[in-house]
Amino acid sequence: MAGSPRPIWTAAAGALVSGAAAPAFLGIVIFGGIVVPLALEVLWLRGRALHSRAVPALVLAGSLALRILVVYAGQDLGFPRA
Repeated sequence: MAGSPRPIWTAAAGALVSGAAAPAFLGIVIFGGIVVPLALEVLWLRGRALHSRAVPALVLAGSLALRILVVYAGQDLGFPRA
């Protein structure tokens, strides 16, 4: 429907991806919690790097940041009116 309001979850996702929380979401969660650990694991599987204890720490830090940012984005939007 062209005239219907956006659902609240699309507004929350937009706040994470392009709002005030976007640098933290993209930098910490996506890059630091997913891309870097994945690259380190691929290097370890190919025998080009030693296994590091930083990989699980990065994944845990990224997941904690995701939880915090999701709560922050939800509180930033407020409650929907019925």
